[in-house]
Amino acid sequence: KHIRLPALPLNLDFFTTRISSSLFPQVVSARMVSALRNAKLLHSNGYLTSDPRACNWRDILKPYSNDAGDTLIADKSPISEVLNVAYGMHELSRDGFEEALIFLLKIINDLG
Repeated sequence: KHIRLPALPLNLDFFTTRISSSLFPQVVSARMVSALRNAKLLHSNGYLTSDPRACNWRDILKPYSNDAGDTLIADKSPISEVLNVAYGMHELSRDGFEEALIFLLKIINDLG
């Protein structure tokens, strides 16, 4: 079964809800989203304009990553990971987990 994970808009509390409210309080998350918007990396509807693996968002968000201890290294950085999820190009995500689990449990139940 293929579970599609669509792109996600970056609303003002995106980093707060997707990473951690202690690392990225709502006011910080809002500033991060505004910085991406001002750099033209977000469409007016909040969706990323480019694949985060191929655009220069790191320079824009670096001032916010230091306090959180985020290195911004691909595949290790929480910010990097949630931006990949937001773009809809990520191999792992918490989204769709319940649907996948129900699918697997149904298969196990059907076998037994």
